[in-house]
Amino acid sequence: MSCFEINNLTSIVNKNETNHFHIVLNGDYDVRINKNGEIDTSNLSEKEYGVLLHEYIHYTQHLLTLFGICRCKMFNLAFNKCIQYIHNKNKVALPIKLSEIDDGIQEYENSSKKILGTQHYCNYNIDAVEVSNSMLANSRENKCAVKIGIYDFENNEAIDNEIEFGYWGIIESMAHLTQYLVDPDVNNRHDVIPYRIVELICDNKYPSIAKDTKMIITLCFCSLMFDNPGVAFFDLADYVCKQKLRKGTELYSYVINNISVNYKENCLLLKYAIPLFINELLNSIESIIGIKVNYLNKVTESCKNEVESGQSYLINMIYDDEIDFAKDSIKLLIKNYGLPLIQAKNVVVMPNSSKVKKQPYPETARLLGLEIFYKRIVSNSTKCPWYHICRKNQNLSEEERYSLNTDTTSYECLYDQWNKTQICLMTQTIKYYGLELKEFVQKA
Repeated sequence: MSCFEINNLTSIVNKNETNHFHIVLNGDYDVRINKNGEIDTSNLSEKEYGVLLHEYIHYTQHLLTLFGICRCKMFNLAFNKCIQYIHNKNKVALPIKLSEIDDGIQEYENSSKKILGTQHYCNYNIDAVEVSNSMLANSRENKCAVKIGIYDFENNEAIDNEIEFGYWGIIESMAHLTQYLVDPDVNNRHDVIPYRIVELICDNKYPSIAKDTKMIITLCFCSLMFDNPGVAFFDLADYVCKQKLRKGTELYSYVINNISVNYKENCLLLKYAIPLFINELLNSIESIIGIKVNYLNKVTESCKNEVESGQSYLINMIYDDEIDFAKDSIKLLIKNYGLPLIQAKNVVVMPNSSKVKKQPYPETARLLGLEIFYKRIVSNSTKCPWYHICRKNQNLSEEERYSLNTDTTSYECLYDQWNKTQICLMTQTIKYYGLELKEFVQKA
């Protein structure tokens, strides 16, 4: 989900990818598009289905929350800056460090790091946590993640301010708890950090809602409407407990209809501001891919209508017990929020512009090409990020091979994509941005 952290761009995990509309599943997943143009997940196990749902929740966090939308916009801005930087050079040294080419990106990275919080942790067992009011006040004042103490009962240790609670803990806790609704065994597979930290926080500070999974999911979701999600979680949890709200639908409606944010020179309620931010996101996407979006326009219209209504389709589904393996929740979510490109080791699934010819939308291929190019130029690896897919193109349908240009791999795919002559996503992207004559040099 990261725009800038290289480890998150290149590690082999299940993830929602850099371009925000691309889910990667680490393994073989029997998913496909049926003759009606709908996703078919009938052959997935409960565990596989839960993983797909988890990643889809991350996709919705990008589309439906103010923090996610702004993070997507920032990636698009950074990519534009990167292209401008390359155009101003005859010889380009790789990897490119975005923070070194633009002060604004550096400032964004610095402010982001303060609120992201702890993503991975392995120093101690985490059996319980403690949140002090002083640390919470400090985080609010300094616009940073919340420092939290931990208890390791097994080793009889108590460590003050050991971890930081912020964006990572919120997005992963929300996705984990939603995944739990279809696959309860996931609790035995996910670590406390970052997946279960919210539950421990509620055990310590908000015992009245600690077992209310649906409310905690909603709290995480609503926290992503603020520029410091970690602090916002506590503020919203305080509100829920003081007002004795019984359902997360009430909380979502309150946040959307009563919280204001600055938009340019105006102060607008979230229900009016978020659609404007979504429009800006679409404009930034069209700017970097050079074509009008069709499918994403339909998807975001649905998102804007939802926000303006003051009701969340996702939260309503949770409270109506529609997030269920047997009820095929993914299909219901996709009808409302759209289908991102889904990539597993054995298959690539994407929205099709034509049910008859099964042709993907041009914007899907453009966004994927942009992502592949971006990941290559900011990475130490010389291999094309899409190489392993091209090598397995025999598992793709004829339409997918045609649309993704995966027919041919060569030596250049491993070391020197800039001199490759065959048509593929990488070479087409290089050509589109007018970079064919640039000299790229990989640093040792």
